[in-house]
Amino acid sequence: SIEDKRSLKSHCEHHLLAYLPQICSRGAPVPGTDFPDDYLRAHVLHVQVDSTEEILPSCTLCVHVYQLYHEDPGSEEIEQSGENITTATHWLLPSAQFQGLLG
Repeated sequence: SIEDKRSLKSHCEHHLLAYLPQICSRGAPVPGTDFPDDYLRAHVLHVQVDSTEEILPSCTLCVHVYQLYHEDPGSEEIEQSGENITTATHWLLPSAQFQGLLG
């Protein structure tokens, strides 16, 4: 339900903010298996901080929580000369297939 997702996001934010100084000092994505916090290990795959600049107490932090889709992409096909040709591929985003692609 939407309330369950909001609650999970709120709990993740709370635990992540407590762990933030350790995350920022690493300067690279942190795998969920490296968290000292049981809650984060159970619910977070990894954390990535976009900037390793000093975080000031007056800054407003923005935490984004995503649930990855693990489904295979859908495709559209047309038949041409007796052969099926894929004309489009559709992924539900954020897709686990793209996880870590840019980082």
